[in-house]
Amino acid sequence: MKKSNIFALGAALLCVVGSWWLSPMLSSFYQNSNSSNGHVESLDSGPGAKAAAPDGGDGEGASEGSDAGQEMRSSPNQAAAEPSWPAPLNPFSGLHASRRDLTGGDVPFDPFGGETEEDKAWLDRNGYPNALLWDALTKATDMELDQAVLAGDKIAEVFRDAKRLGKGEPDALATLLDHWEGGSQFALAIATSHLAGNGQASDPRMAYVLFRLMEMSGNYSAAMSREMTVGAEFDQLQRLEAEAMALALFASRTSPAFASGTACVLDIRPITVQPDGG
Repeated sequence: MKKSNIFALGAALLCVVGSWWLSPMLSSFYQNSNSSNGHVESLDSGPGAKAAAPDGGDGEGASEGSDAGQEMRSSPNQAAAEPSWPAPLNPFSGLHASRRDLTGGDVPFDPFGGETEEDKAWLDRNGYPNALLWDALTKATDMELDQAVLAGDKIAEVFRDAKRLGKGEPDALATLLDHWEGGSQFALAIATSHLAGNGQASDPRMAYVLFRLMEMSGNYSAAMSREMTVGAEFDQLQRLEAEAMALALFASRTSPAFASGTACVLDIRPITVQPDGG
């Protein structure tokens, strides 16, 4: 036999023996390598093969686990509670004292009167700020007023809407009338201060109408303020027109209360009359 044939035969035998000897080792190494990566690959790569699951299970188990996890995440009992934000702080919270509780020389003069205990109680009932609160409101920024309104401060809300009226915002007057309908005579009083002035919201006829609403609501002393501010600007016909407007507005704002059976109680402001020479 030629030497070349002998070498070829030896090489063939060596390949057969080597493959027989190395095959188990390579198979074991391949399986261990895949197991360490957390994957078990299927030998069946045909159309019917199941997809490998990330957690080592089969495809169906993975799908069921995924669905269960989705149900758990969407369960109301497992849902995270929405954050609850604290209520806004009212910058005027310490100034809402009753007038009868304000004593001492540090209390400024009350710009709305309140000379008697009865009058002080009437001003408190009808939404007028006390002297300390009034001073703070007149110095407050728009941001502070908005914050107080968010905190539920009704007097600050009236004051803010009056500032809106002074800027000429068209819906501000209707909003102030809503405040009056809700029991705030202060809303009418501060509205007339803008309407009777010379600013952007100047409207003497509407000021006259609101003064009359104040009288109809029980503040009879408003008649003096009306005549001192806008009364001289009207002739007899203009007065009659303004009176008709006031009556119609009063009726439109109070009739629904009567229709619903709600009693409209007239809260008359106490008037102190000083005797001559007193």
